[in-house]
Amino acid sequence: MSEQGAPIICIKDLHFSREKKSVFAGLNIKVQQHKITAILGPSGTGKTTLLQLIGRQLLPDSGQITVDARDIADLSRKQLFRLRRRMGVLFQGGALFTDFNVYENVAFPLREHARLPEDMVQDLVLMMLEAVGLRGAVNLRIDQLSGGMARRVALARSVILGPDIMMYDEPFTGQDPIARGVLLSLIKQMNDALNLTSIVISHDVLETARIADYVYLLAEGRVLAEGTPEQMFNDESPLVKQFVQGNPDGPISFHYPVKPFEEALYD
Repeated sequence: MSEQGAPIICIKDLHFSREKKSVFAGLNIKVQQHKITAILGPSGTGKTTLLQLIGRQLLPDSGQITVDARDIADLSRKQLFRLRRRMGVLFQGGALFTDFNVYENVAFPLREHARLPEDMVQDLVLMMLEAVGLRGAVNLRIDQLSGGMARRVALARSVILGPDIMMYDEPFTGQDPIARGVLLSLIKQMNDALNLTSIVISHDVLETARIADYVYLLAEGRVLAEGTPEQMFNDESPLVKQFVQGNPDGPISFHYPVKPFEEALYD
């Protein structure tokens, strides 16, 4: 385990491409233990891809990702599975099993990865559902849940195995203001109560800044700005101001890269 205050995850000079299109070109990020690190950026900048690289679902073209100072590219299959057991992920869509009810969804990781008596499984499931305010929904089908409720069920499932590291992939997308507020509170409370290290991937600046200890802004395949939320809001660089303020005009282009339209007309 990393020492208190030391980076638990280090990403050094990371390069990654998809179908010859560069996604990351020299990315450098440090995630401090027991802190909430926000990774912000416009849509299409590879934020979800970064989580896949941290979990070694993908391998970088070059560069290094270390967890507790160990290069994850060097881990054996057994060591990789052990590392993944330490990671919880709240997927963007929740990824709940629609054939299971709420109880069965939250119990699933315990039944897959732990040999526990059923009465202990029940206690742990009810404890997690109580923590997210949904113990009363234990027998509901997934199609009976609102979007915010489904996201909270997914959160309960993602932490039930007691991970050290939690990764949230766009947790506020599609949520109404009340549901966003509930999720913000739960992410902060669980990070503090369970002594987690959290990575929040988002493009919702104001919401994420309310709980983040440190913020990275990604664009053009690299880190363009980093600092505390206060430092980000006070940053005067045009790109940071455009993203933080949500301005349509600025260095970040609305158009996907392509030849000028005038040239395409005469091809």
